[in-house]
Amino acid sequence: MEIDQINSAAGKQNEEEIDSDAELEAKESKEQKFEVNHELNEAAIPDGAMVLVCNPGCAQALTRIIFHGEMNEIGKVKVTYKEKTNDALTVFQAQKFVLIHLDESL
Repeated sequence: MEIDQINSAAGKQNEEEIDSDAELEAKESKEQKFEVNHELNEAAIPDGAMVLVCNPGCAQALTRIIFHGEMNEIGKVKVTYKEKTNDALTVFQAQKFVLIHLDESL
């Protein structure tokens, strides 16, 4: 009889842990929620274009120097998190290239 009571108490405790874990996970999920919005002018991408992904710093500076005056912004990705909107990346087109400049905040 005592073993049944112990097992019953342990089962209730496990159910409470599962419920609290589920509640905690739901709360964390809600806190971590973000929204991604993107714009892209696909018509501006030339056929056979090569894609360059450029990290902030030297890579972006070099592409700005090399393609000076030829870079046309054709898209952008914005992320909204906790009611604050930031640019995540910007997409440019220059010659036969699509340049993706990542934002420093990433």
